[in-house]
Formats: sequence, structure tokens, C-alpha cells
Amino acid sequence: MTTETTPSLNAGTPPQRPLPGSSGIDAGQAESLHKDAQLLPEKICHAARTAQAYGRSNPWKTAGLMAAAGVILGVLIRRR
Repeated sequence: MTTETTPSLNAGTPPQRPLPGSSGIDAGQAESLHKDAQLLPEKICHAARTAQAYGRSNPWKTAGLMAAAGVILGVLIRRR
């Protein structure tokens, strides 16, 4: 009993790549990204309001945290 194999239609051709300027994503992924992009400003505003509320309710912790961040940045910049 012999089995015949048919050659693949794509044999010898390189895999297809997205065209320049295209992202290679399908319509569902593009729609999801579009929805996320529309929600981003709202999420940023919510994060800013939350940070402001924390800073107002914990001023000394916030001042200490900012001082520590300044020291760390100063050390890292000075090393260069």
C-alpha cells in the first residue's frame, strides 16, 4: 500500500509579512485597541484624582516619598 503525497501549495515561498505601514492585526484586535484608547484619558484622570486625594490625606508620607524620589534621582543623575 503506497500513499501519495501532494506538494504543498506554499512550498518554497517565504511566509507573508504585513505590508509596510500596516500593523498586521485583525479587525477585532483593532476595535479592542480603539476602545482602550478611548478609555485611556478617563483612566488617567481617575489615577490623578486618586493620587491627589492620597496626597491630601497623607501629606507627610507624600512629602517623604517625594524627598526619597528626589534623592534617588539625584544619585542616579550624579553617577553619569
